[in-house]
Amino acid sequence: MSRGVAPRIALAGVVALGIGAAAAITFTPASHDFGKVVVKARGQGSFRITAPASGWTPSELITLSFTGPDAADFLLEQAPTDFGPGQLGPRPLVKSTAIQPQLCNFGKVIIACDQVVLFVPSSLGPKSATLVATGLGTRGTAQLKGEGVFGCLMKVVFCNYAQLYDGSFRWKTNLSAPKHSYTETVEVAVVNGVATCNGAATAIYKGPTTTGKITGTGLIAVEFENTKDREDEDQPSRLAPSRLVYRITVACPSPAWPPTEDNPRGTPSQPAELGHTEMKSYDQQATAIGIDLIGSSSYPAPESDALNSVTGQVQVSWSLKRQR
Repeated sequence: MSRGVAPRIALAGVVALGIGAAAAITFTPASHDFGKVVVKARGQGSFRITAPASGWTPSELITLSFTGPDAADFLLEQAPTDFGPGQLGPRPLVKSTAIQPQLCNFGKVIIACDQVVLFVPSSLGPKSATLVATGLGTRGTAQLKGEGVFGCLMKVVFCNYAQLYDGSFRWKTNLSAPKHSYTETVEVAVVNGVATCNGAATAIYKGPTTTGKITGTGLIAVEFENTKDREDEDQPSRLAPSRLVYRITVACPSPAWPPTEDNPRGTPSQPAELGHTEMKSYDQQATAIGIDLIGSSSYPAPESDALNSVTGQVQVSWSLKRQR
């Protein structure tokens, strides 16, 4: 939705007291500082919008809109969706919405509506915008400001910094056995912490070759940890030496296998899910939280089994740069 589309507050039910002078619209408070908010997290502020009832007609509307250099970083919260008796859904966050009638007090002297505004910074740095209310030839404004800062979100994992990184994560897996083989090559593009997977898996079993596409939205976690809180693997009764490490974990949708003679219906892709087929950088040395992450690793495939003549290798590489 473009910034120019404004939400509308219907003043349904207001008693018509005649059209008089333009009624002033005011915000309480007149400004709000959301403070420091982690990029992609939410800061919240509440406003009461009031206007004298005289001068308004039952069909009059108040429109709300954001203006200013960072208007896109501010959102309006709608009332919960009513799913039935006693059941309310989540509060949608949109750029264009109507304040629900139940949030307004239609008095004979004052019309008052409450509105929640959210600050969701899309990038680092100071942000500002103006919340504007207009109607019946008059307007009111509230000044908004906040700052997007570096930090982690409780999303995918307990403390995830991925939303502050752009770049790529790649892997290639090879498995070989006497009568079959499996290869998987995937490149994951990361933009604002959103992972998009593009790759394929090829399986050869007793002759026929089948290729399944690996595409769609993935999951990504970027974690930093000080190992001082871990137990030493060699001496469980002691804590591990203190050092800062980072880990990157990526999961993609499963391969979409086409129909074959043995599988006439094929196998549809399943959404990305941690705990099954994710790939990892494993612990890598970090000099500070929030550094650029560039590296590679290679290790035997977990499915390798010497007793059954199964061999395999996994190669992983990554280049993720923090947004400045």
